[in-house]
Amino acid sequence: MSAPPNSLIFDAAGDHAFMGSQFGAVLVSPANLGSSTGAFTGLAAPGTERGVIAGKVIGVSPNGGMAIFSDTIDTPNQVYVATVTTTTSAASGSSSSSSSTSSTQTTSSTVALNINNATAATFSPDGLKAFILANGGTSLYIYSSLEALQPPITLTGPASSVVFSSSGSFAMLSGGIAPATYPGAFSIYNTCDNSSVTLTPPTPLPTLLPSPPLFLRMVPAGNVSTGSKAVIPTPLDTAGLDFFFGIDNTGIDVIATNTSMPPLNTLCPQPVALAVSAPNAPTPNAPIMLHVNIGQGTFTPINFFMSPSTTQAYIVASDRNSILVYNFSTGATTGIPLVNNATPTAADITADGTLIYVAGSDGLLHQVSTVLAIDQNQISFQPLPNSTNGFCFNANNCQLDLLAVRP
Repeated sequence: MSAPPNSLIFDAAGDHAFMGSQFGAVLVSPANLGSSTGAFTGLAAPGTERGVIAGKVIGVSPNGGMAIFSDTIDTPNQVYVATVTTTTSAASGSSSSSSSTSSTQTTSSTVALNINNATAATFSPDGLKAFILANGGTSLYIYSSLEALQPPITLTGPASSVVFSSSGSFAMLSGGIAPATYPGAFSIYNTCDNSSVTLTPPTPLPTLLPSPPLFLRMVPAGNVSTGSKAVIPTPLDTAGLDFFFGIDNTGIDVIATNTSMPPLNTLCPQPVALAVSAPNAPTPNAPIMLHVNIGQGTFTPINFFMSPSTTQAYIVASDRNSILVYNFSTGATTGIPLVNNATPTAADITADGTLIYVAGSDGLLHQVSTVLAIDQNQISFQPLPNSTNGFCFNANNCQLDLLAVRP
């Protein structure tokens, strides 16, 4: 996954979360909150000046065993790869099984990498590789615990996010290629050998996307309804089909790809092509690289989410006092207003897509129902007594800016 605009990321199962700051990083175990077992485990970085990991967490492996942190404050900049292991041991105080207890111990190890200004990172589905955007998005590093760090790949254009295909055979970068180059707004790299993919332009050539998406998400084809009347043609070739949804400052981008088996006696790489509608489709051979202007002018997105049915997109923008909702079936854009005319500073969505939690400029946590389309609850936080850091010290300077919803 690409890092959302905060420094707290859960693993896919929600068992652990990694939290980073310039003062240190911790592993959070939500199941231990409120118990005698500590819920917070500091992540050390032996051999460094402060002995701890510093920086923002920008990527977590699917199984939660590894996390990547980017320190862009200290000189030189560094990237830390933390590996955590949790073991549970049983101990018995007597021969009676009723007296048996268990204890959980978490240990970590850290690898420090000399990577400058890392902005995003994503692990492959098997967790064996991580693609890291660095030097402000102009370089691509590939990290693996199985091999030495390779020299960076210089990109011909800046990239802002990176996601893997559902099979993990390739990674798509938002940007990473010169704007005048086809396809212009995204680039693709094979996972097996880190080589770049040159897409063969389909006929007819699709309209280029206006700009690289600011955020990019992969949605497996099985979760996407290709019968959407307004956007996605149907039918499509389902072989190795993946959908990528992005957001820019005017609307939504939709990119579909097909992967196929490599030639005989060859394991790597798998060919990748831009998906096109079938010859018998109402619009035959139409390439699936689309930009949907949602009719809201320009805005500044800080996050976006797809509904579980992928029939709707929820766009959270820092300069709008409502959650923008685009309906792919009707082509209509509506909004869910935030109470107090608050503007969002961070947001996340529940796994079932029914609630969006928004940290608002009014210092409140807004619980937005996507089912009822209302801001149904606003949660305040008690001031911290004798606080020295100003966070929620009083009602006037409390600014929520860190938010993540447990899967």
